[in-house]
Amino acid sequence: MNELEKLKKANELHDAAWKDSKNMERLTLEAAAILEDVLEQNPNNAVALTNLGAIYSNRARYKEALDLLKKAKKLNFSDQNLYRNLGIVSIGLKRDREAKKYFEIASTMEEHELTFEAYIDFHAL
Repeated sequence: MNELEKLKKANELHDAAWKDSKNMERLTLEAAAILEDVLEQNPNNAVALTNLGAIYSNRARYKEALDLLKKAKKLNFSDQNLYRNLGIVSIGLKRDREAKKYFEIASTMEEHELTFEAYIDFHAL
């Protein structure tokens, strides 16, 4: 598979995970493995950084997620989901002011077709 095919496959697995709670863990780990593979080949792939950051955020690995997302940001990746994910991770890290800033920036952007948003359960906070 080429890089684009891998990114699309990771998205398919991520989407499938949210539709199949019984296999969510396995599908999420498969998606993460594909994204990690993409980043081994191309450490500056902003889509893979954004999506792996979302997966890490969903698994409450906020500091790791933040590192990935900030790297995508440094690459000047202009994507709504990148900034939403930065906001979600900031909430997870109890950095509410930063979160607000990221959500405001996200509201001015378009979503890249291959990125996805991290999940946040406000009731669990």
